[in-house]
This record gives sequence, structure tokens and C-alpha cells, in this order.
Amino acid sequence: MRKPPQQQRSQVMVQNLIEATARAFDRRGLHLTTRDVAEEAGVSVGSLYQYFKNKDELLAGLVSRMAADVSLVGVGNLPQGPELG
Repeated sequence: MRKPPQQQRSQVMVQNLIEATARAFDRRGLHLTTRDVAEEAGVSVGSLYQYFKNKDELLAGLVSRMAADVSLVGVGNLPQGPELG
């Protein structure tokens, strides 16, 4: 991440950009662009670039958030299939 958000408004912007990345990824896969994400988030590309250098950083932010979400659930709470245990 280029610039970690300090103020609440900036933190909301970063979360909005990560959520927009998820939606853009759902539609375009790895062919998404920073412009796609900015449009999805309703912000300018310049605003996006204040926080993320490129789409790789956006995708890394999305993966990081997904990993945090999984850790909140806890591995013990995940469904167990026959092959898992």
C-alpha cells in the first residue's frame, strides 16, 4: 500500500476500494484495471493511486482482507468434509 490511511474518512475510502476490487474482479477476473476499480468505487483514478500503486496492490489488499475474514471465523468453525477430517 502506497499510503496507509490515517483518518477515518481515508480508512473508509480504502475499504471502499477493496470492496470495489472484489466486485470488479467478479466481473472481469484478472483483466480488471485500476480504472474499473475506480469507476466501481465511484472515485477518480487519482484518488485510487493515493493509496494503491497498481492493480496488484489492490488484489493483495483484497486477499489480505479475505484472509483476515477467514481468521475471524476460525478454522475450527469451518465446515469439515469427509476428506478433511
